[in-house]
Amino acid sequence: MKIIKYSIICLLMTILSNCKAQSLPKSSTEEFLYRPNFHFTPKSNWMNDPNGMFYLEGTYHLFFQYYPEGNKWGPMHWAHATSRDLLHWDEEPIAFYPDATGHMFSGSVVVDSTNSSGLFKSPEGGLVAIITSNGNGQRIEIAYSEDEGRTWQKYDKVVADWSQDPLQNQ
Repeated sequence: MKIIKYSIICLLMTILSNCKAQSLPKSSTEEFLYRPNFHFTPKSNWMNDPNGMFYLEGTYHLFFQYYPEGNKWGPMHWAHATSRDLLHWDEEPIAFYPDATGHMFSGSVVVDSTNSSGLFKSPEGGLVAIITSNGNGQRIEIAYSEDEGRTWQKYDKVVADWSQDPLQNQ
Protein backbone atom coordinates (compact mmCIF):
# COMPACT_ATOMS: atom_id res chain seq x y z
CA MET A 1 0.00 0.00 0.00
CA LYS A 2 2.88 2.35 0.81
CA ILE A 3 4.35 1.72 -2.64
CA ILE A 4 1.07 2.67 -4.35
CA LYS A 5 0.76 5.91 -2.33
CA TYR A 6 4.40 6.74 -3.02
CA SER A 7 3.95 6.03 -6.75
CA ILE A 8 0.86 8.25 -6.96
CA ILE A 9 2.65 11.09 -5.18
CA CYS A 10 5.66 10.78 -7.50
CA LEU A 11 3.43 10.68 -10.55
CA LEU A 12 1.54 13.81 -9.45
CA MET A 13 4.78 15.66 -8.69
CA THR A 14 6.14 14.74 -12.11
CA ILE A 15 3.02 15.95 -13.85
CA LEU A 16 2.90 19.20 -11.88
CA SER A 17 6.59 19.94 -12.37
CA ASN A 18 6.18 19.64 -16.14
CA CYS A 19 3.24 22.06 -16.27
CA LYS A 20 4.20 25.59 -17.21
CA ALA A 21 2.39 28.34 -15.39
CA GLN A 22 0.60 30.67 -17.76
CA SER A 23 0.38 34.24 -16.61
CA LEU A 24 -2.17 36.70 -17.89
CA PRO A 25 -0.98 39.98 -19.35
CA LYS A 26 -0.95 42.72 -16.71
CA SER A 27 -3.99 44.50 -18.12
CA SER A 28 -6.02 41.27 -18.12
CA THR A 29 -4.97 40.52 -14.56
CA GLU A 30 -5.93 44.00 -13.37
CA GLU A 31 -9.20 43.77 -15.29
CA PHE A 32 -9.98 40.45 -13.59
CA LEU A 33 -8.86 41.44 -10.10
CA TYR A 34 -10.13 45.00 -9.77
CA ARG A 35 -13.25 45.27 -11.91
CA PRO A 36 -16.57 43.43 -11.73
CA ASN A 37 -16.47 40.54 -14.15
CA PHE A 38 -20.19 40.17 -14.71
CA HIS A 39 -21.34 43.76 -14.27
CA PHE A 40 -20.79 46.74 -16.49
CA THR A 41 -18.41 49.51 -15.47
CA PRO A 42 -16.96 52.18 -17.77
CA LYS A 43 -13.27 51.93 -18.59
CA SER A 44 -12.56 54.99 -16.45
CA ASN A 45 -14.08 57.61 -14.21
CA TRP A 46 -17.25 57.84 -12.17
CA MET A 47 -20.62 56.27 -12.90
CA ASN A 48 -23.88 56.19 -11.02
CA ASP A 49 -27.51 55.24 -11.63
CA PRO A 50 -28.59 53.25 -14.66
CA ASN A 51 -31.15 55.38 -16.49
CA GLY A 52 -32.37 53.41 -19.42
CA MET A 53 -32.00 49.73 -20.19
CA PHE A 54 -33.67 47.99 -23.07
CA TYR A 55 -33.23 45.35 -25.77
CA LEU A 56 -33.68 46.32 -29.41
CA GLU A 57 -32.78 44.56 -32.65
CA GLY A 58 -30.39 42.06 -31.04
CA THR A 59 -28.60 44.61 -28.85
CA TYR A 60 -28.88 45.43 -25.15
CA HIS A 61 -28.56 49.14 -24.38
CA LEU A 62 -27.58 50.73 -21.08
CA PHE A 63 -27.68 54.46 -20.37
CA PHE A 64 -26.21 55.63 -17.07
CA GLN A 65 -25.14 58.72 -15.16
CA TYR A 66 -21.48 59.45 -15.80
CA TYR A 67 -18.83 62.03 -15.02
CA PRO A 68 -16.17 61.66 -17.74
CA GLU A 69 -13.60 63.99 -16.19
CA GLY A 70 -12.94 62.33 -12.85
CA ASN A 71 -13.51 59.43 -10.50
CA LYS A 72 -15.71 61.41 -8.08
CA TRP A 73 -19.14 62.94 -8.48
CA GLY A 74 -19.24 65.89 -10.87
CA PRO A 75 -21.48 67.47 -13.52
CA MET A 76 -23.59 64.53 -14.64
CA HIS A 77 -23.74 63.31 -18.21
CA TRP A 78 -25.56 60.29 -19.62
CA ALA A 79 -23.26 57.70 -21.10
CA HIS A 80 -24.32 54.80 -23.34
CA ALA A 81 -23.06 51.22 -23.58
CA THR A 82 -24.21 48.32 -25.78
CA SER A 83 -23.86 44.54 -25.62
CA ARG A 84 -24.96 41.52 -27.64
CA ASP A 85 -24.62 39.07 -24.72
CA LEU A 86 -24.69 41.12 -21.45
CA LEU A 87 -21.09 40.04 -20.73
CA HIS A 88 -19.08 42.02 -23.28
CA TRP A 89 -19.88 45.71 -23.46
CA ASP A 90 -18.92 48.47 -25.87
CA GLU A 91 -18.88 52.03 -24.64
CA GLU A 92 -20.66 54.31 -27.06
CA PRO A 93 -20.24 58.10 -27.28
CA ILE A 94 -21.79 60.14 -24.46
CA ALA A 95 -25.50 60.60 -25.16
CA PHE A 96 -26.29 63.72 -23.10
CA TYR A 97 -24.08 66.49 -21.75
CA PRO A 98 -25.01 69.11 -19.15
CA ASP A 99 -26.79 71.97 -20.88
CA ALA A 100 -28.57 75.25 -20.10
CA THR A 101 -31.16 73.40 -17.98
CA GLY A 102 -28.50 71.73 -15.80
CA HIS A 103 -26.75 68.43 -15.20
CA MET A 104 -28.32 65.21 -16.47
CA PHE A 105 -29.76 63.37 -13.48
CA SER A 106 -32.13 60.38 -13.34
CA GLY A 107 -34.55 59.29 -16.02
CA SER A 108 -35.30 56.52 -18.43
CA VAL A 109 -35.23 55.51 -22.08
CA VAL A 110 -38.16 53.72 -23.68
CA VAL A 111 -38.70 52.17 -27.09
CA ASP A 112 -41.62 53.89 -28.84
CA SER A 113 -42.13 51.27 -31.55
CA THR A 114 -45.45 52.70 -32.79
CA ASN A 115 -44.63 56.42 -32.64
CA SER A 116 -47.27 56.93 -29.95
CA SER A 117 -45.33 60.02 -28.87
CA GLY A 118 -45.72 61.63 -32.31
CA LEU A 119 -42.05 62.68 -32.22
CA PHE A 120 -40.89 60.58 -35.17
CA LYS A 121 -41.17 60.94 -38.93
CA SER A 122 -41.85 57.25 -39.45
CA PRO A 123 -44.61 55.09 -37.93
CA GLU A 124 -41.91 52.70 -36.60
CA GLY A 125 -40.93 55.33 -34.02
CA GLY A 126 -37.64 55.18 -32.14
CA LEU A 127 -36.27 55.86 -28.65
CA VAL A 128 -37.57 58.42 -26.20
CA ALA A 129 -35.46 59.61 -23.26
CA ILE A 130 -37.10 61.21 -20.22
CA ILE A 131 -34.40 63.13 -18.35
CA THR A 132 -34.40 64.98 -15.05
CA SER A 133 -32.00 67.89 -15.40
CA ASN A 134 -30.85 69.76 -12.33
CA GLY A 135 -29.73 73.36 -12.42
CA ASN A 136 -31.31 75.82 -9.97
CA GLY A 137 -34.22 73.42 -9.60
CA GLN A 138 -35.19 70.29 -11.41
CA ARG A 139 -36.81 70.02 -14.84
CA ILE A 140 -38.01 67.12 -16.94
CA GLU A 141 -36.78 67.11 -20.53
CA ILE A 142 -37.55 64.76 -23.40
CA ALA A 143 -35.22 63.75 -26.21
CA TYR A 144 -35.73 61.30 -29.04
CA SER A 145 -33.52 59.21 -31.31
CA GLU A 146 -34.28 57.64 -34.67
CA ASP A 147 -30.96 55.75 -34.90
CA GLU A 148 -30.96 53.47 -31.82
CA GLY A 149 -29.45 56.09 -29.53
CA ARG A 150 -26.43 57.15 -31.60
CA THR A 151 -27.77 60.70 -31.94
CA TRP A 152 -30.49 62.56 -30.05
CA GLN A 153 -32.75 65.51 -30.66
CA LYS A 154 -34.06 67.32 -27.57
CA TYR A 155 -37.71 68.29 -27.54
CA ASP A 156 -37.87 72.08 -27.68
CA LYS A 157 -39.88 72.51 -24.48
CA VAL A 158 -39.25 71.56 -20.86
CA VAL A 159 -42.02 69.10 -19.94
CA ALA A 160 -42.10 69.86 -16.20
CA ASP A 161 -40.31 72.64 -14.32
CA TRP A 162 -39.72 72.76 -10.57
CA SER A 163 -37.10 75.52 -10.73
CA GLN A 164 -39.51 77.95 -9.05
CA ASP A 165 -40.91 75.41 -6.55
CA PRO A 166 -41.58 77.24 -3.23
CA LEU A 167 -41.15 73.96 -1.32
CA GLN A 168 -37.58 73.60 -2.56
CA ASN A 169 -36.36 76.31 -0.15
CA GLN A 170 -37.91 74.78 2.98
